[in-house]
Amino acid sequence: MTIYIYIRNNSRVSFGTITEIIIFFGFGVTALFSPLMHLNEILVIIAIYFFLLGMDFIKDFRMEIIPKKTKNKLKRKVRITLPVF
Repeated sequence: MTIYIYIRNNSRVSFGTITEIIIFFGFGVTALFSPLMHLNEILVIIAIYFFLLGMDFIKDFRMEIIPKKTKNKLKRKVRITLPVF
């Protein structure tokens, strides 16, 4: 959805955004098939997911506090939700 919003607004999609989307998608797919794993692996995956989600929130906070000097700034209103377990 984030890439779709960027493309629709004719904004530039950065390499960091694409990497972030791929990582979160990978964790979502892994969590989807988590009943096939042991409990310890599931807890490690959930912990890494929450850590990355927290880092994303810190990055968004930093970007709001120190805005870039661009005229067409796209404000991110889409949040990544926790996958259904």
